[in-house]
Amino acid sequence: MIRVAICEDEKETQCLIEDYVDNILNNINTEYKIQKYSSGEELLEGNLKDIDILLLDIQMGQINGMDTARKIREVDNKMEIIFITSLIDYVQ
Repeated sequence: MIRVAICEDEKETQCLIEDYVDNILNNINTEYKIQKYSSGEELLEGNLKDIDILLLDIQMGQINGMDTARKIREVDNKMEIIFITSLIDYVQ
């Protein structure tokens, strides 16, 4: 089973990403579970060992996605982190 987490502070975008992931994983007949978080703080308080792939927004409230990823890497270097953003500066 693939365990996917979405960390996105905008609910509409969070739902859109969830729909994309559902569609992709259903099409390849893969068993999966999706967890959703609305902030880096909420994500870091959860059980990080239950996540294989993290879709992480960069621009969020108190703690941004880059700082959240750094904190995750302190305890887990195997989780795949995919950054999501609408900021063109971070695309490169």
